This record gives sequence, structure tokens and C-alpha cells, in this order.
Amino acid sequence: MQKLIAKYGLAAHLALLAVAPLFLFPFVGRATVSAVVLWLSLQALIWLVLAPSVLQGERLRHARQRVLTATFHDPLFWALVVIDCLAAVRAINSGIALAYDAEVSSWAISSAKFPIFPGSVGDEGVFPFVAALAASILLMGCRHALGRSARLSFLLLASSLAGLAAVVMHVAVYVGFPGVRPFVEFAAGSFNFIGFVFGLYLLTGIVALFVVLENGWNAVILLPILSIGGNAAACFSFAPVYLVLAVLALAVILRAYMVFCTSRVLQPLGKIKIFLVGLAAVILSALLVMVFLPENTLAARLAPFREMVVFPDSFWNVRRVVSAMAFKSWISHLWTGTGLGSFVFDFRFNATAEDWQLLPRGAVNVPNGWWQLLAERGIVGFVSFLLPIGFLTVSYVRRLVDSFSDWSMPHPASLLAPILLVLLGAAGFVDYSLFRPEVQMICWPVLAISALAFPKKKKVEKNG
Repeated sequence: MQKLIAKYGLAAHLALLAVAPLFLFPFVGRATVSAVVLWLSLQALIWLVLAPSVLQGERLRHARQRVLTATFHDPLFWALVVIDCLAAVRAINSGIALAYDAEVSSWAISSAKFPIFPGSVGDEGVFPFVAALAASILLMGCRHALGRSARLSFLLLASSLAGLAAVVMHVAVYVGFPGVRPFVEFAAGSFNFIGFVFGLYLLTGIVALFVVLENGWNAVILLPILSIGGNAAACFSFAPVYLVLAVLALAVILRAYMVFCTSRVLQPLGKIKIFLVGLAAVILSALLVMVFLPENTLAARLAPFREMVVFPDSFWNVRRVVSAMAFKSWISHLWTGTGLGSFVFDFRFNATAEDWQLLPRGAVNVPNGWWQLLAERGIVGFVSFLLPIGFLTVSYVRRLVDSFSDWSMPHPASLLAPILLVLLGAAGFVDYSLFRPEVQMICWPVLAISALAFPKKKKVEKNG
């Protein structure tokens, strides 16, 4: 039992931390979600320090020393410390709001408490800070504290828990719980969809199926049904058609590669299991969508597929106008931006009379997330967002190059990094879903796991 806990206990805690917001958001406010995730982060950190994976020939104290040494010698760890401190400053430095200036009888945007530092509107910066802290713990845990099988079990547990959250959200939609209404009723001008997060977990769930079959974990063979079927249903129910099609295309590529790998690795019985699990996942996804979605919502989701309309007619005009506003906002606040959550105010000061005819009522985000990232966070925030991804991409490329000497078939988990990077990069040009904090909490650890999926290059000892 102690061996089992030491091997998979940390992976289970990290998976629960990654998925926790998906369970909480439909039922409680952002403040409660932030508090719960913060406490779960503390618990995961304690497990990371006290109970990391014990490698062959190690004792627990040696494993702890190895993890701490590797973490403190990792440049990415210190970059994450700076990023988390920056996020904390942004959360504390609030005060940005619409204010009426009686002297000139006009409205203006009040600055943050300390205008020279990055700021935020109200409590908009609190959950992004908590999510950045949690993502740092998840990343360091998957990068240094988990062994190979524990890392792969993290993919299985996280995607399965996300699938369970998807089922819970569909049931909440069915009973009419008000907290899930924003997820199914796409507000005009939001361009921010939680279904994108479930799409990411769908991709990890496909790899999780291979992990289960590869390792012979027959006792948990039903979990991939939940991780694939539940997340696929949530992606369809809570994301627009262009995100659904993008995720679906990449999922087909990933599954095709997984099937190719299993044809070389697994016995015929394993191939039958893949077919049966895939069939069960499709049935589960169809049942969740057809039974739990309201009839009018289901019709609205199916209409773009029937009419072959990926983007609404006015989408590109709105994108052009709003992107120009974001550019204006960024130029006037080049380094630190106008503040997190402040772009909703920029509409009122940068839109012309012609623009208001195009803009959807209640617009809060830019259908080009990269421009909104620059506008609200400036160059400093833009760099801090891309810095961990850059580090992880470099690590991935190094492991990829080292693997060229080994002519074996790469593990399907090694494809997650390029697939996620393509999806994230493309999604950033059409909406703001990429910058949801929950995306950060799954992408960082998955990118790390994908790089580590390549076999480590063995050092050749030179004689005398």
C-alpha cells in the first residue's frame, strides 16, 4: 500500500488540482473557486515535497533530495517564481474602473493603485494568480516529481475527472441550474468558452486509452470511456463550431497515430478493446448531448454543422474592428497594458459610431486573444504568458532531437505537445478561450509530460 501511495498518490492529487475548477465553476463564485484551488495547491505542494515518485533503487529521502535539487537547478522554476510574483502584483494592484469626473462632466477610466505596475479590474486578477500558482506546482510536479508511469497515470486521472465534470455539468444543464447557463448560452461578444478546456482534456483522454492498454491496467479500462466520451460531449455542448472542428480534426490525427502504435505493440485482443472503448465513448457522448441538452440548445449546436457555417457572417468584420481597438489600447499602455479585465471599458472610449453598429451588445472580449493579451497585459504580460511555453518547447525539441538515435516508435503522449501548440496558437487568433486560467493549468503539465515521453538518451561511459 505504501508503494502504491508513493507511486500514484502525488499524481492523483495533481490531477484533482488541475480539474477542480471545472467541478466548482457551475456552482460557486470565482472567490470560492480561488480559495479551494489555493488550498488544493498547498496540499499538492506538500505531497510533491514529501511523497514524490521513488525510482528504482531509491529510498524516499533520496527521492525528496533528487526532486528538490532538480527543481532548484531548473531555470524554468525561477521563471515561474517571477511569473507568479507578477500575477500576485496584478491581483493586488486593483482599482481600475469607470469613474465620473465632475469637473469636466465626463467619464474616464481610473488607474490602478500603482499605475506603474500591472493592474486589474476589481478581483479579476485573483483567480488568474491562483491558477498560475497551481499551474506552477502542476508543472514542477510532472517535470521532476513523477516517474514515467505516474506521469502517464496523471493523464488518465486528469482526463477522467474532467470527463466526470462534463457529466456533472450536463446534468446541471438538464435540471436548469443557473450557474451553467452562461456555458450553454453563448453571450454575444464573449468569445470565451469553457468547452475549449474540455477539448484539451479530450486529447489527453485519447492518449490515456493507449496508456491503459499499454500498461495492462484492465481494472480501470472504463475510465477512458469517461475521459473521451464525457469530454467530447462537453466540447460539443460548450464550445462553438470552429473550436469543435479544430479539436475533432486533431483528435482524429492523434487517434490514428494511437491505432497505428497499438497495431505494432498490442495483441489482437488489445485492438478489440480499442474498438469497444471507442464505441462506448461515442455512445456516452451522444447520450449526454441528446438527453441532457435542451431541445433548442441542441438545435442551435447542430445548425452550423447542417448549414456548413463555421463562422457567423459578421465575425470577421467584428474581429477587424475590435482588434483595431485593442491595438489602440496597447499602444497607449505599451509595457503593462490597461489592466486585466479592462478591455470592456476600452470599447466605450475607442469605438466610433460605425463601430457600434457592428459590435455585439455586451462585448467583453476580442475575437483575437493575442491582441487582447497585449492590450490588457502589455509586453510584460505577453512575455510572461509565453515564457513557460517557450521553455517547455525547447525541452521538447531537445528530447525530440536526442530520440533520433533511437529508431523506436514515439509514444503517443509525445504528440500531445505539437498538437496542443497548434491548437492553442490557432485558437488565439479567433477567440479568447486560450487565456482561460483552466487552460493554463492543464497545458503546462501536459507539455512537460509530452517532452518526457521520449526515451531519455543514455550516457555512454568512456573507458580509461
